[in-house]
Amino acid sequence: MPMVTSGELFSRLRRRVSSLLFPPHCAACGIQLDFDRAGPEKPLHFCPLCVQRLAADLADCCRVCGAHCPRSGIGTNDTCKPCRYCRGMRFPVEACAAVGNYGDQLQRLVVQMKGQRNEVLALQLGQLLGRRLRASTWIAEVEALIPVPVHWSKQLQKGFHGAAVIAEGIRRELEIPWLPRAVNSTRRTAKQGMLETAERYRNVAGAFAPGTMPELEGKCLLIVDDVLTSGATITAVAQALRNAGARKLYAAVVARGIRSAV
Repeated sequence: MPMVTSGELFSRLRRRVSSLLFPPHCAACGIQLDFDRAGPEKPLHFCPLCVQRLAADLADCCRVCGAHCPRSGIGTNDTCKPCRYCRGMRFPVEACAAVGNYGDQLQRLVVQMKGQRNEVLALQLGQLLGRRLRASTWIAEVEALIPVPVHWSKQLQKGFHGAAVIAEGIRRELEIPWLPRAVNSTRRTAKQGMLETAERYRNVAGAFAPGTMPELEGKCLLIVDDVLTSGATITAVAQALRNAGARKLYAAVVARGIRSAV
């Protein structure tokens, strides 16, 4: 039987007292959680039912863009073939993973995270995305996480960098380092959500540049953001990383925004 050190015992006692004084609740439905029964994994502030509702079935998710598209025929095929939502898109990464499509409960949580600048929720969504990534066939290749940067004026105005907090959640779950200054935002851009697809690409074209530190030459990197819809932002960030010599790029987002497709 393994020995329990005094430090581990104190840590367990502290967590137990904390849970009694401030019982954790599901970030989605508000039900009280029991971390003592959560198993050996890092605690996740979502109940099992909400995890099931939020996370789409991986067997029905596109390997290229992360969209959940049931009965699309992609099944367990590991070859990256575009689905009906990303066919014709200019996609600059090898593959993308998402918790689910932008809609219903997941949309409500993303809006809440961004509107209320809720770092705790962003961190939990990042951890949920990290668990999603653990099941991917390519995550072992990734050497560092690259959160999509925001312009300094926007961060000063909002006091919140959602992509960076989501990346921190992934890091805690998978223990992959993240590099918050690998790419810089060179100019303030308009809100992507207010623009049409072509305008989105023009809006962010040349808006990012590689930072001075660290060295990215030859590395396999994972671009992290909250929502992917047109792919314009990730395309612009990917271009900056390729200019810095990145060898291979993947992407991960909390939600995949989809539009009507035939």
